[in-house]
Amino acid sequence: MKIIKKINNNVALAQDARGNDLVVFGKGVGFPPMPYELKDLSNVQRTFYDVSQRYIDLLQDLPEGLLHRVCIRWFPHAGRGACLLPAFFVQ
Repeated sequence: MKIIKKINNNVALAQDARGNDLVVFGKGVGFPPMPYELKDLSNVQRTFYDVSQRYIDLLQDLPEGLLHRVCIRWFPHAGRGACLLPAFFVQ
C-alpha cells in the first residue's frame, strides 16, 4: 500500500496494489515523509474506499479521533478489518 498524502499523523490517503484510492486510519500512518510504501499493514486499523473528495477535504478539519469513534459505533462488527462508509459519504 502506498501512502500518498497526510491528513494527520494517524490518517492518510493511500493507493492499494490495484491503484484504488482509499483513506487509511492507523497509528502513525501519516507521520513519515510522503509518499512512502507502507510495508507493515498491522498498523492499519481501518480503511475506507470510494470516499467523495469533498469529504476527504473535510477530514482535515475534524478532531483526530472523531471519525474513528464514529466508525466503531456505527460498524462494531467491522473489527480491525475494513469499515465501509455509509452511502452519504460515497460519490
